Amino acid sequence: IDRTVARARWDKEESTRIGKQHGKDRAHSADYTMDQLIFEYHILRQVICDVLEEDAPLNSIEMEIILSSVEQAVNDAATQFGDTLRGIRERLAATLTHDLRNPLMAANSGAHVILLRPDQKDHCVKYANVIIRNLERVNSMISDLLDASRLQAGQSLVVQLTDCDLASIAKQVVDGFNDISENRFVLRCDSSIPGHWSEEGLRRVLENLASNALKYSKPATPITISLQQSADTVTVTVHNDGPPIPPAEIAVLFQQYRRGKSSASKPGWGLGLTVVEGLVDAHQGHVEVESLEGKGTSFKRSQLLKT
Repeated sequence: IDRTVARARWDKEESTRIGKQHGKDRAHSADYTMDQLIFEYHILRQVICDVLEEDAPLNSIEMEIILSSVEQAVNDAATQFGDTLRGIRERLAATLTHDLRNPLMAANSGAHVILLRPDQKDHCVKYANVIIRNLERVNSMISDLLDASRLQAGQSLVVQLTDCDLASIAKQVVDGFNDISENRFVLRCDSSIPGHWSEEGLRRVLENLASNALKYSKPATPITISLQQSADTVTVTVHNDGPPIPPAEIAVLFQQYRRGKSSASKPGWGLGLTVVEGLVDAHQGHVEVESLEGKGTSFKRSQLLKT
């Protein structure tokens, strides 16, 4: 078709935008490589040619237009794919350094405080607990990073199952978060909930969901962790009041390093929910998200087998 200069410029910019968006989306997808990205365009080129040639063979000029357009799209997508991966790695390194430094500094400060008054037992016990909690936080961060790497490689998470009480685990998590949140966390559970689970795995799931709820909730609003059991399953719900998550972001919420526009200003790695889903899968369960204006956000971990 005959195009004006302005239309030709717009078409070129739109084509570039689409190619870059495709590359960016693929960079955020788990187990996706540059080779697979390029192969997509090979398929696209072949499909376009096959469809057009159903009516008549393409002439050399038409074929050149198709090949040049697809080649430009490949270049745009591949460039953005590489740039996005680089940006993810840089942000991850910066966030990782920052997040690890905080609990390590707190633990270090606690140790120095103990050394100042080593003869006061209550004082030492208090700050020893501070050290333990912060070192456990560091260990949890490292575990999330390692598990996310396993999931990216296509591996399932392996958990060690033992007899434990989910209600007791949840209470410990709530108590720990209440120490740093002015008692905003509420646990709703009528009785003990024994089962054959990974105690460490369930603790990490609850800690990641609780941490997310605290990060994205409105200040001073309660955060509720509810446990409900039936004959052979348990449902865990973590609810907070805050801005709703857009539906488009919910669709990619559990992808590694994927953070929506609504969370861009919040610190984080984009790994917590990936690990949550992997650990829930390891317990033969699944995760559901509900986020509505005026009703807050709930993460439901359902069909968690008790035996």
